[in-house]
Amino acid sequence: MEINSINELENTIQNLKSKNSTFKDYIESLDPLHYKALTISIRELESSFSLEKSIGYINYIKSISQFHKS
Repeated sequence: MEINSINELENTIQNLKSKNSTFKDYIESLDPLHYKALTISIRELESSFSLEKSIGYINYIKSISQFHKS
């Protein structure tokens, strides 16, 4: 799917957020710079983009796991 507009990009992000609560929490935790990086990644990588394989998301999951273990 080629992302041509801001609306399509926002729809893609909303779809990610609706997939599961961890995706939603991660995306909502991003500061403006990291949110911009996410949007660029989605736009440039298109169907190759995978949130669950992104470094930021992986680190987020690790930090949550460590927090719950403490």
